[in-house]
Amino acid sequence: MPPRAMILRVFRSILRLMDAHREPLPRFAFTVSEAAESSTLSRRKLYELIDSGQLRTVKIGKRRLVPRDALERLCRGEGVAA
Repeated sequence: MPPRAMILRVFRSILRLMDAHREPLPRFAFTVSEAAESSTLSRRKLYELIDSGQLRTVKIGKRRLVPRDALERLCRGEGVAA
């Protein structure tokens, strides 16, 4: 095997090993369905909280996302997650 091909093969192997041990990026926002699943509240209850202003969301295009900090405040019972 030519030296260049061998170096590329070793380099690719190292990259695969690094990817296998990489920590996933933290989620900063969740869809309403994901937020419901992680909080054990129903989607309907979350939409009620959103409509009443008790849970802050961000709208990006057609997607409505619940910021992680807003969901954490809600689950800790800290009132309005503004």
